[in-house]
Amino acid sequence: MLVSVSGCKKGEKSLRGEDQAESSSAVREQDENKTDAEISIPDEDFESEDDYYFESDSEDDYTSEDDDDYFSESSEDSYESDSETEYQRIGAENYGYIDVPADWVKFNEIGMSDAEMIQYSDITAQSVITLQYYEGVDAETAASNVYVSMEGQCEGLTAAMVELGGYEAYQVYCFYPDSAEFLVCWLFDGDDGYTHYLAIEGTDMSVFDLSETYSLYE
Repeated sequence: MLVSVSGCKKGEKSLRGEDQAESSSAVREQDENKTDAEISIPDEDFESEDDYYFESDSEDDYTSEDDDDYFSESSEDSYESDSETEYQRIGAENYGYIDVPADWVKFNEIGMSDAEMIQYSDITAQSVITLQYYEGVDAETAASNVYVSMEGQCEGLTAAMVELGGYEAYQVYCFYPDSAEFLVCWLFDGDDGYTHYLAIEGTDMSVFDLSETYSLYE
């Protein structure tokens, strides 16, 4: 079975909708070293010497100079401090729901359709949020494959167990030095029988605080 994890390997991007004309010039060129990814999920659980990926207190976890364990800890205080920003609620059944700034627009990775994922970005395409869901694969297996697909593509690749929207989630994140962007992915098994996926990428650390608003149900 093929599981699309294009949100976890950077690819060429484009904006859609009313803001496309004024925003398209700001979309970054495709990084030659980062491509859309379709990761083959094995029939059996991922096994390797790195089965300890998802330990929350690993001594090898990446830490930035300013934000030690930033992604693995709650950032609710940072999110609430931006009270002047207006937000819109995006998402759909099965995909989950999350708040994004009101001026964000629909967005898509080249070659991916609305039926496969929901994506929104700021008008510069520097900050992107992706919602997706899978069936036929559990979150641990999918997260392990996401981890493997990101190896060698970025720096400080880290995995942890965290909470997202009231669910225990597998989190994978790293830093892309060429574009100075962080990419954070969350995957969890929902009580609806699907594996759910949230990815946030950006250069502004405050964008990751939006994960505090995620919920599986509206």
